[in-house]
Amino acid sequence: MILPACESNEMNLTSMNGERRLRLSEKYMDTYGNSKPDCLIAAGVAQNMERVLREMGHDSYADQFKGYDWTTEEDAFMDGYHQGNPDVTYDRLRAMGNNGVQEPVVGFENGKLVGTERLYADGKFDRHGRDDKKALFCAEQWRGYSADGKAQEAANHPFFINNVRANIFWQNQFLDQDNEFIQDRFPYPFIEMNADDMAELGINAGDLVEITNENGATQGMAYPTDTARRGDVAMVFGSPAGSQGNVVNPGVSELILPEYKLTFGNVRKLADATPQSKAVSFKSKEYKV
Repeated sequence: MILPACESNEMNLTSMNGERRLRLSEKYMDTYGNSKPDCLIAAGVAQNMERVLREMGHDSYADQFKGYDWTTEEDAFMDGYHQGNPDVTYDRLRAMGNNGVQEPVVGFENGKLVGTERLYADGKFDRHGRDDKKALFCAEQWRGYSADGKAQEAANHPFFINNVRANIFWQNQFLDQDNEFIQDRFPYPFIEMNADDMAELGINAGDLVEITNENGATQGMAYPTDTARRGDVAMVFGSPAGSQGNVVNPGVSELILPEYKLTFGNVRKLADATPQSKAVSFKSKEYKV
């Protein structure tokens, strides 16, 4: 069963990023059709389950679905997150604006939520429950490839093809097709390679190259990179002119996530640099801090 859920900005959404920064993104556009926020879809299912079970006379079972009387996203937030973090409300998050607050929230002072800039600033690590409160560094043995066929790919092809992102794109280049600045910077998806590998294959900066394996083929623009080891290739994610996903084996699915960004393949030159790729700067994107 597929139920129509709306996206952020079609609903009010509280979300946290990788630096633990919690923000409120408020709705500014209508939903499509009869789609709803996922929390309200879940509430509707629970309300219906309670009603049907009571009609069937299963009151104790129906009681498990009590309390989902939410009518807004804020209701769900207050019934969930707020219960464990009573200082945090929609109004207080709204006042924090785009800066939000870094979790965990430890209080509310002078009209602002007080967050935690740095975890374990006192040098004591207590989440593992040990009395010594020391950080644990645990070694783990590699368990091999998870996806079917991945080991055979590695044996058949000389290049490890990694899937990477670039700061210049918002999520992926499909969303920037009408952005002249970005399209001028990268008219083709860049394929970063070791300069010695490129020389061995007769490839120059800006040349158009093809990656092939048993799964398919894709193409892009060769970009020499000092930090790439021999045999390693990094192809930018999500370009409309060439997708790394075309060469990922079908053994990778939503149930096997660790290897959906990597594959193995052959690399060959397709053509000399075009006028567009000749205009690209191939200076290193690395910089020292």
